[in-house]
Amino acid sequence: VDTFASSAHLSFLSFFLPACLIMTIPAGIPDSLRLQYEDMHKMRAVMEALKKNQELRGVENLKKRMAERAATHTTWRQMKGMQLFMHEINHPGNKPFVIGLGVSCSMFLYAYAKGLGSDKAKAESTYWQRFHAKHD
Repeated sequence: VDTFASSAHLSFLSFFLPACLIMTIPAGIPDSLRLQYEDMHKMRAVMEALKKNQELRGVENLKKRMAERAATHTTWRQMKGMQLFMHEINHPGNKPFVIGLGVSCSMFLYAYAKGLGSDKAKAESTYWQRFHAKHD
């Protein structure tokens, strides 16, 4: 027999009220049934979850859920450009590659700022002279 406590408030009330006030267990019942009475709030939570799952079933509800998800959710296949890049950067498995990319880019920018792109460096570079310089 249940008392005034609902299954949602059971865990909250169990800290402040004695167990005898939360759930009244009939006297003289076998131990197997006593355990079921003690776990009644867990079974009610499972039943609520099952009822919610039942409400979500059916072709009409599936179409409604799919339309809602399509309107509110973006997958990586739908992303482009910087949005996709930021999405991939945030994956834990890509962290080593992101760190390597950051180190490589910062080394290149440092070298370029220190004179790699200057006319003097281009004139001294055999690679630049061979493949990029305009020779008349």
